[in-house]
Amino acid sequence: MKKFFVLSGSPRPKGNSNQLADQFIKGAKDAGHEVISINAYQINLKPCLGCNACWSKGKPCILDDDNELLKEAMFDTDVIVLVSPLYWFGFSGQMKLVIDKLYPFIPKISPQPSQIKESYLISCCFNAHESEYDSLRNVYHQMNEYMGWTSKKELLVNNMVSFGDINKTKYLEEAYQLGYNL
Repeated sequence: MKKFFVLSGSPRPKGNSNQLADQFIKGAKDAGHEVISINAYQINLKPCLGCNACWSKGKPCILDDDNELLKEAMFDTDVIVLVSPLYWFGFSGQMKLVIDKLYPFIPKISPQPSQIKESYLISCCFNAHESEYDSLRNVYHQMNEYMGWTSKKELLVNNMVSFGDINKTKYLEEAYQLGYNL
């Protein structure tokens, strides 16, 4: 049994990417895995200051925000699943804010590195061309390198033009199976 940290960056609770996240979570739980789920739009994070004062006050960030929630998830799980709609060729704004706040957990520099070893990427976008994901995928792969994660799978869904389009596809089942078959 594994413990998963599903980090979603969609502002719409029932939007296409959050529905993919929900199905992944359902599959993982149905298979007996534990899941911690955080939606970036439901937590209070302040932007990283780049001050390099991480852990100087006994916590990941000197700012008074919800970074402690990330600490719990980063130390208590084996696998991270990043779920975000594609916004301007990258992660959503709030997701990028959370990604910046993962800096204190980089194994090469952190006194308290993350225990996560594997990662998954789930994203959907309006556009029809897979090349639209190039920037997002580059950031994701750089994160894997910095964090010492092994990327296991990417589920990238194109042509999600309208709210609910994901319901007309095979991808909800694919997300469920991805969570279930790990």
